[in-house]
Formats: sequence, C-alpha cells, structure tokens
Amino acid sequence: MKSVRSWHFVPSHRTGYLEKALSLAADALVFDLEDGVPAAEKEAGRRNLRRCLGRLKSKDRSRSYVRVNSDEREFRKDLRLLQDVDPAGVVLPKVEDALALGPRMRAINRGSPQRARVVLIESFRGLANLAAILDAWPLSAVGLGLEDMFAEIDIRREEAVDLAKHVQLRFVVEAKARGLASIDTVSLEYENLAAFARECAETRSLGFDGKFSIHPSQIEAINAAFSLRRRDILWARRIARLTSMRNGSGYSKRGNDVVSPPKVRKARRILGRG
Repeated sequence: MKSVRSWHFVPSHRTGYLEKALSLAADALVFDLEDGVPAAEKEAGRRNLRRCLGRLKSKDRSRSYVRVNSDEREFRKDLRLLQDVDPAGVVLPKVEDALALGPRMRAINRGSPQRARVVLIESFRGLANLAAILDAWPLSAVGLGLEDMFAEIDIRREEAVDLAKHVQLRFVVEAKARGLASIDTVSLEYENLAAFARECAETRSLGFDGKFSIHPSQIEAINAAFSLRRRDILWARRIARLTSMRNGSGYSKRGNDVVSPPKVRKARRILGRG
C-alpha cells in the first residue's frame, strides 16, 4: 500500500464529525463503529456511514476505512454496511489469535477481496500471537492499541515507559519482517501540541510508518513527523549521483563518502517514496 502517515479516527454516530472529516488533511480516515461509538448509537452510525460514504468521490473513497465491531452480532451488521458502501479498507479491532481472525477475514473477502485489511493488536495476548496473526492472512498494515493493552495491568501508562517501548519495538520488528506498515497507538495529548510532536518524532525513530489520531489538531504533527526529511532526500540524491544507483558495485570511497550496497538500497527506497 502507498505510504500512509496519519490515520484519523472519526466516530460514525457524530454527524458533525463526519461532515468535517473530508476536509481534514489525514492520509486515511478511519470511520469508527466500535469503541468510539456507544452501544445505543451503533445503528445510527451505520445509517450515517451509508449516507456519507455512499456519495464519496473516488479521491476520498480511496482514503476511507471502516473500523468494524469486535462483537460478533454487531460485526454481522457491519458486513452488510461494507457491502453497501465499499470503503477502501477495513480495520479489524482486538485481534488476539489467527484462528479467531479466520472467519472474519473470509467474510470480508467474500464481499470485496480487493479491500485493504488492517488488524489492531490491543492486548498482551494479541502481542504474544502477533507473528502467527501476521502470517495467517494477507494484510496491508497492523496497528497498535496501547490504551486497551495497558488497561490489563495496574501500572499507569506514563509509568510504564520501558514496557511500552518494548511492546512498540517488538511490534515494529514483526511488521517490518513481513513488509507491513506499522501504525502507532493513539495519544490522548491534543492540547500540548509541542509534547505531541515530540511523541510523534520518537515514534518515527522507533521505526513506525504512521500514527493514529483522535483529534484534528494532531494530524499536522503526524504528517510532519512521518514525511521524508529534506536532509534524507539530499543524502539519497548524493548517493544516486555517486553511484548511478547501480547494484553490484561493492564498497568504494567517493570523496568523503563511503558508498556501499546497503546505502544504495536505502537511497533507492527514499527516492522511491519521494
């Protein structure tokens, strides 16, 4: 899938939020039917999405995802909605093992095999089974949910910095090993944008490809943190000039630069994104 930096959650029962969402600069809009929607408002959310997504232009449809419910009964209702509105992708929450994921993936595939699939890992059990989950089905991306995961322990998230980093690093390694985009957890920080920008920069440094947002004010910081930096593009162009991006040239010194095959591959990757 193409590079997606910002994944913005939009609660489907809030009509005003739906109308505003299409004007936001998020790379992906995740229209939510699950945790962000009270039980009594689920059906209203589906009605709203039928009306909103059914009339989208292709540009907006291509960035529209629906987060379905983890509850089985609600999920069956969500399937009918997916058939009606055909979003670009589906986000499956609270995935804990490959076996339980199977029936849901088959049901989604029957409706539209071309849709992007994103799974959310939101428990320690899901993290323990992550490799098996990612190997079981073709996926486009995998997202982390630390808020739900850390609700399973007595330590507050801000006190469990080392544990959070361990979880994030393991998560990224498993995703990278399979060529999947990795999406970092939501942050409840949307008033102190300087602090949020630092969080995004740290997330990028851990190897994540993007981040979820819950407030429009967070989108700009996410896009900035996960965009290619000018210095990286200039470095890649310099490697390109020195090597013509040829494979098999071995290691050599060109001026003050030591050029190597891994550097050529990295430069090609950067320029391919740019």
